[in-house]
Amino acid sequence: MDWQFLQKLTIIQQIAVIALSVLGIIYSIILHEIAHGYAALLGGDDTAKRMGRLSFNPIRHVDLVGTLILPGGIILLNTILGQNIPVFGWAKPVPVSPMNLRTKKDLAFVSLAGVITNFAILLLMLLLIFIFVKFFPAAWFLIYAFITIGGVNIILVVFNILPLPPLDGYNFLISVLPNDKAVFLEKNKMILTGILLALVFLGLLKYIYGPVFNLYEIVLNAILKTGA
Repeated sequence: MDWQFLQKLTIIQQIAVIALSVLGIIYSIILHEIAHGYAALLGGDDTAKRMGRLSFNPIRHVDLVGTLILPGGIILLNTILGQNIPVFGWAKPVPVSPMNLRTKKDLAFVSLAGVITNFAILLLMLLLIFIFVKFFPAAWFLIYAFITIGGVNIILVVFNILPLPPLDGYNFLISVLPNDKAVFLEKNKMILTGILLALVFLGLLKYIYGPVFNLYEIVLNAILKTGA
């Protein structure tokens, strides 16, 4: 989102956009974790349920830094400085006991449940953008919140499907590979984690996100033109 546009809004409109964006981002992060817990429950592991982590109460899932300070701080910086720093974050991981799952397929489903949920939220945001463009043009400023939430879910999907520990993509890979190959990856887990850290701190993730956000922009432009 071009956060400089907020300066053109009334105070009430600014509050509405920021509040909706923050709420949507927090629940996008939290629902990612809840999805893991429900998928595990379907697969036979009730650990998350017993620990009260299937609740939609955000307090049970909030990580002070990852869910509040980091995304909130990025939004604040974007608003004040007119930057477009990607908004991201994390929640407390939902506990899953793989030994309680019935099959390796259940572990694969648990691994993908979070990114599937974020992709569904992205589709919901695109639908809301279309509806508001087509039928509620007077509330056009809220579209920017939907665009922001959609963008955050793209980040959550793309980042988490990377086949590097401790991400969901790695856990999925471990669940579908033959045991000998899975053991090999586990033995080299520290090296793979180092690769992930290098991607993050060297700013190389932009080469992964870039093409995806270009596609997102094309889809958004197509939707926005329907209201012209």
